[in-house]
Amino acid sequence: MDKNRINFLKLLSHFNILENKEKYKIICPFHNDVNASMQIDLSNSNFYCFACGEGGDYIEFVKLANKDKNLNDLQAVQKLHDMIKYDNKEINFKKYLHTNELDYSYYLDIAKDYYFNLSTTNWNNIKNIDPKLSNYLESRKLSNALLIKIKAKYTYDKSYPIIFPLYDNNEFVGYVKRTTNKEIELTRKYMYNKGFKRRDTIVGKYDNGTIVVTEGYIDYVRARSYGEKYICAMLGWATTDNQISKLKNVGVENIISALDNDVYGIRGTKLLSKHFNVKRFKFPSDIKDIGEINKKDYKKGVGF
Repeated sequence: MDKNRINFLKLLSHFNILENKEKYKIICPFHNDVNASMQIDLSNSNFYCFACGEGGDYIEFVKLANKDKNLNDLQAVQKLHDMIKYDNKEINFKKYLHTNELDYSYYLDIAKDYYFNLSTTNWNNIKNIDPKLSNYLESRKLSNALLIKIKAKYTYDKSYPIIFPLYDNNEFVGYVKRTTNKEIELTRKYMYNKGFKRRDTIVGKYDNGTIVVTEGYIDYVRARSYGEKYICAMLGWATTDNQISKLKNVGVENIISALDNDVYGIRGTKLLSKHFNVKRFKFPSDIKDIGEINKKDYKKGVGF
């Protein structure tokens, strides 16, 4: 089912007008309407009021309902979740956010709505849309084919224009956005979705006895592009207790540590060695991380 259609269904359920059909006529909530002047078309995922002229997708509906057209799309998605009744119990979900489980579930739903409602990106045309991002992608050797494979999308956010979905053993667990602005990069290079917890997450596929471990997301992507199947990113050099438990629970015994070629990568490798049989990736002396390595040197590094 189309994601926009699902969100309109949620909105209609909230307003107690849900019926089993594709088009609805309702009294417009955005002007002093007497007759049912607004049409909601689920088949095309949009709404339009024939009286006041307001229209758009469910994001625009939420902005209008909150009387704030200045909301960005992500804020509107969060507002949508504040409005919707959860679990068919007509509860105010935010009142129950004092537990970690519900807090995580709430923000994960928002992350899903934000990422999956972004349009699929035509990366062949990105140079015309965002030259700075195009230059960044070229510098990191992220090809159009690879961007499509990892399901990266363009966000239209000038500060963080590219978004990557994060999958933990095939389960969507959030997203990360990357800035191309040098000034912003000094403060925060990557922006994770609200509620995301690195300590509980391993990005990639690691349900195997022997795996390769990288530090950053782009390092993981680079290794994947070279055909590495059991590869994951810890999103930092210091592996947490929760991450170690997750690896052990799926039977990981042997690790090739491709954490960064610096003092922190060495520290992280020693930490992993306390729990697993660890072999250090053989970096060329002039290479800092897997994200910079070519295919030939990568194969040498892992021992093939």
